[in-house]
Amino acid sequence: VGDASYSLYLTHPFAVQALQKFYVRLPASPILALIFVAIALVLVVALAVAINRTLEIPGTKAMRSLFRGLTTSRVREQIGRA
Repeated sequence: VGDASYSLYLTHPFAVQALQKFYVRLPASPILALIFVAIALVLVVALAVAINRTLEIPGTKAMRSLFRGLTTSRVREQIGRA
């Protein structure tokens, strides 16, 4: 979960909002609420891990390879030429 913490931070409001639509349809029960929270936690973390592995990690690798070998001075030089 540590590597996916930023994905979790970004996606949890959307996932919680979607899950809340199901929660309001459940009968009022403390046990059901506890079970729902446990299931929601698992689903939100799974979503964050999936996004981390499918978007964040490949995106980071792509950006690193794109900018590999560029130093700050070379970047400034390239920008100056544009």
